Amino acid sequence: MPYEYGTEITRFDLGVTVMRRYMNTRLDQTLPSVLEATLQIIPKVLGSVTDWVEFCPWEQLDLVANMMMQRVWFGPELSKNPSWHVYSIAGERDFYSLANELSHWGFLLKPIAAMLSPRGRRFRKNMVGAQDFLVPMIRDYLQQHQDAKGEEKDEKPVEDWVKWWTHAAQLDTTYRAPIDRQCELIMYTFYDATFALRFQLSMELFDLAAYPEYIEPLRQEIREKFDTAEDPASISTLRSMSKLDSWMKESLRMNPPTYLAGEREVCEPLTLSNGLHLPKGVKLGITAAQRAIDPKYWELGHEFDGFRFEKLRAGGTKPNQDYTFTGSTLDMPLFGKGLQYCPARFLMDYTIKLGLISLLKHYDFKLLGGEEKRPANPCNGIIPSPPPGQLLIRPYVP
Repeated sequence: MPYEYGTEITRFDLGVTVMRRYMNTRLDQTLPSVLEATLQIIPKVLGSVTDWVEFCPWEQLDLVANMMMQRVWFGPELSKNPSWHVYSIAGERDFYSLANELSHWGFLLKPIAAMLSPRGRRFRKNMVGAQDFLVPMIRDYLQQHQDAKGEEKDEKPVEDWVKWWTHAAQLDTTYRAPIDRQCELIMYTFYDATFALRFQLSMELFDLAAYPEYIEPLRQEIREKFDTAEDPASISTLRSMSKLDSWMKESLRMNPPTYLAGEREVCEPLTLSNGLHLPKGVKLGITAAQRAIDPKYWELGHEFDGFRFEKLRAGGTKPNQDYTFTGSTLDMPLFGKGLQYCPARFLMDYTIKLGLISLLKHYDFKLLGGEEKRPANPCNGIIPSPPPGQLLIRPYVP
């Protein structure tokens, strides 16, 4: 059923179009710049480490994820501008802190609480600062591509999300938001992507520290496939790394971003084939996290097996794509299915791999204080969070 929000469609609607028609077909051109940003920012975040030091993934990977996603959203030129960082980095940090702060308020009171909150006022100020950079970019692009309508097939911009969004918005006759509002929506999608990358990288690092026996096989694959590749940041190179892909999917299986997937609301009374009656307004969802460890679907489902999916692909019992990081099956439906497939899953796949490769090539990890068991993920409702604690990290010497 289509959304109806007057003359303005949601950021989800246009964002999906941008991901499917533009970003996913341009990632090969964008990923080398993402790798460049990754290699530049990680040493700056970790500093001059010489021996084991404490490292908090959730806090310290914030800037890493932000700078990686900036290359996709805003292109290399703006992403390297220190004046722009004042708004792009601070805004992203306040966005989810403000959301958490407002979660305790009722629906009608949230806008008032946001206006009165010091963090809310600061977030609004940063958004206005971001618009000062983005509005001229969009206007310049529109001026240079006034004939974009009707030329969608041949004139898709290659560069970055801002241009992809602007081009798609011009072609979509249902979209009538003013430019400053478009800038807000662009920033919101950027915050979403940065949060998702930061979340999953944090989870992966805790798993690397908890299961160090997988580190050397992963490094060996990096040496064989990534370091020797003519274009290491290409999609074909990253897709060839089956061990790393399997590791990431197992970490995702054990640490899903939500415990309830595919949430829906019943619009009209419905009776299922088994006689269960669902009245209007009932909310439904798939217990994705439980299915992902259920022994009915997974052998030793409660145990971590980093190369589980590599072995399943070799077994050939299902299509290989089902067992890749971006695959989604009924026994692990974390990315949705069919028309509701998450369109950002490829971006997450490749950026997580580039982040992990860069960290594995240069650092060792272990749990803090000689712990043998991975810290549990705290949970707020149906949304888990990476452990708030720290790891130990030191430079890797081959």
